[in-house]
This record gives sequence, structure tokens and C-alpha cells, in this order.
Amino acid sequence: MKLPAPFTTAAAGAGGRFVALHLPKLKQIAVFDVKEAKVVKYLPASDQALLLAAGRDHLFVIDPGTAVLQRWSFATFEKEATVKLPDDGPFSAACTGAGAAGPLLLFSKADRFGEAKALLINPITLRPVPVKDNGALPAGPPETMGASADGQTFAWLRGAHGGSVVVTVSEGKAEVKMHEIRGLAARPGPGGRYFYTGSSVLDAQMRRVYPSEAPAAPPTSLREFFPAVHGNLFFEVEAPFGPRYDGSGSGALKIYVEGQFTPVATTQIEVPVASNRDVYLVPRERAVVVPSKGRDELIVHPFDFDALLAKSGANYLLVTSEPPGEAAAGTKFEYAPVVKSKKGGVKFKLDAGPEGAKLVDGKLVWDVPAAMVKQEVSVILTVSDASGQELFHTFRVSVVAKPAGAAVVPTAPGDRARPGGVPDHRTAI
Repeated sequence: MKLPAPFTTAAAGAGGRFVALHLPKLKQIAVFDVKEAKVVKYLPASDQALLLAAGRDHLFVIDPGTAVLQRWSFATFEKEATVKLPDDGPFSAACTGAGAAGPLLLFSKADRFGEAKALLINPITLRPVPVKDNGALPAGPPETMGASADGQTFAWLRGAHGGSVVVTVSEGKAEVKMHEIRGLAARPGPGGRYFYTGSSVLDAQMRRVYPSEAPAAPPTSLREFFPAVHGNLFFEVEAPFGPRYDGSGSGALKIYVEGQFTPVATTQIEVPVASNRDVYLVPRERAVVVPSKGRDELIVHPFDFDALLAKSGANYLLVTSEPPGEAAAGTKFEYAPVVKSKKGGVKFKLDAGPEGAKLVDGKLVWDVPAAMVKQEVSVILTVSDASGQELFHTFRVSVVAKPAGAAVVPTAPGDRARPGGVPDHRTAI
């Protein structure tokens, strides 16, 4: 799809349904709808360098020089707020999870050594997220940051020789862990169980797990790993590489289930920018979105994931639905995970969850106490099948107040009802 002007920065949000693109020449932000494969809205913006971050419900636009944040709704495409950020600017980078309600990670302008102060805030209240044990977030190069789609995990490097920083957010607090691995900017997958770099997949301790060893000879192709915009899939792009490589060509796209390192699907795509971080696998919309070399086009590669799964013959087990992010106090919360299994015989086990939650016929049911407004709960489900495979399905649920006079409809598999009748455009695979 041809854009009216080149874009500079981009951010995927609404669980991957939308990709926001800053077009500075036109002083606009284009909102590209992956499902419709077209721009559905242009938002006013400046021609200055802007930072974009996108979550489950909102697009955040930050002017780095003035440290002013605009919050736009993905439901209405209306601007909800214009606020001044905390006095830690000017800011140089921002990110959040594409399917998360927060928090928002900000980096100040880097010093002469390339390091910048990190700040984690609630994007609605703008209050800093407290760090456990009254600690502080380590500084690092802003360009190395990454956020998991569920907003639970953030990662960045601690300088060129200082190892990796992993920050997990739970129950409104951040916990910092340092790892010795160096020089690998990693994108976290859901829950921080795996991390994805330009050359490998790492486990929760930031140790290489795939490929098991670095190549002994110089590569003839460029391999990059990315987590999907939502869900427990990741993908590998293998593109042409070498001294005569001009940044375009056909490459192999391999799709994996998190924690499994045999592809469940393989297809070919055009790879205009092989090492570009603006590559989005959106399984729910059956699409891969990549920018053109000139960044004035978006190339959408549709794929039938079910057909690719059947063709692969792989022994797969994966969850394809997205859990609700919110539950209304004083109502019944229901969520039935949608699972695809090659062997069938799917079973669920509730390992952790709020008091009173239980599994009933494959559905998680919880009578949400009225007194739990503004609290957050974590859920861990073990999913298994007849082949003996197991995977963890983990998520967080924020308890919100029930709007006066509004009914909260129980969620169907792969969908999420929102209080007040605002539709959610996302559906399961």
C-alpha cells in the first residue's frame, strides 16, 4: 500500500490491529488498519521528530523537545488528553506493549557515552511505576529497548559492556534483574519467558537456546527473530545478505510456537528491509506487515495460518485467543482460551489466580469482588494435550469499576467486551 509520504517512526497497537506511522512531511500520523489493509485515519501532528508508542487502547505521541504527551483513543480516534510528562526529559525513546494497558517506558536523551535515564510510568495517571525494594531503573542506550506485547516485560542493554537489563511488572510494581550477556538488544516475548534478537532466541536467563551455537562461518543470509505482535508465536526472517545486497529480495518467513524450535509454518515474502525492527506478524489478522526500502509503502503479506499449520505436519500446541485485560468489579468474569492442537485432547489446569477463580468445562470463571476496584490479579494456566506437550498461558487482569447503568457482557473466546459498549475490533485466529 502506497503512503502519501515516507514515514519516520512507527508503532503497532490495539493488539496488532493498527500500525501508527508518522509522516513528518505532511504533518500527519497515518493509522494503518492491518485487517482492512488501508489507512483508516489521519491524525494531526507536527513535522518535528516525534516518538510513537501504542498499547491496547491508546496511541501515545510524544514531542521529545517539549516532553508533551498526547493520548489518542483507538476506539474513537479522538484525542483524549495533552499533558506534560515528568521532568526527566527531553525524551529520546518510548515503548509499551501492543496489547497492554501500560506501563509506558521512556528514555531521556542519551549522554555522551550513549546512555540515558529510564523511566517507567502509568500512561494514564503519569505516575512513576515504583521499583521493588526502592530500587532504580538502570540507564542504557535507548535504541536497545524492547517491550513484550502483554506489557509485563521490558528489556534493554546496560551500555556496551554492562550486560542486559530485564524489568518485569506485576501488581503495579517493577522488578529489575541484571544479566551478564552483552551486546544483544532483545525483544521480550509474552511474560518474559523468551527474548528475540537479531541472531538468536534467548531464554528467561538471557541464554542462547536457538540456534544452539553461533555460526562458525560468515553467514550467506541474514536471520532475524521477532516475537509476534500478540500471542505465543515468534517468527524468523531469513533474507539475502552480502556485500552486493541492496536491501531487497525474497526471503523465507518461518513461524514458530514459543518454546518450540521446529517451524509450524514456512512461506516466502519480499524482504525490502531485512534488519528493520518495523516488521509485524499479526496472526489474528493473518498478515505480516513490512515497510518498503524507501519507507513510503507498507507491504502486507496475507497468509492462511490454519492451512500452513496443516501443511507443516508439526506437532503443535498453541493458544490463539487473547485474554481479557479487564474485569468489572461485582460481575462474573469468564474467559475460555482457544487452543489449537495437532493431537487434540486439550486439558487446562489453574496454577495460580485470584481467590475464588476456577475452571469450569475449559472456561476460567471468577466472581469479581466489588471491593477489588483498581487492583490487578495474575493468572497462570497450564495447557496440555494428548501428545504430552505443555505450555503456560499467563496473563494479568485489571479490576475496573462497573459503569453506572452499563452491563458488562461476558467475553467470548478470542474477544473482549469493553465497559460502556465500546467495541473491540479484535478477533481470534
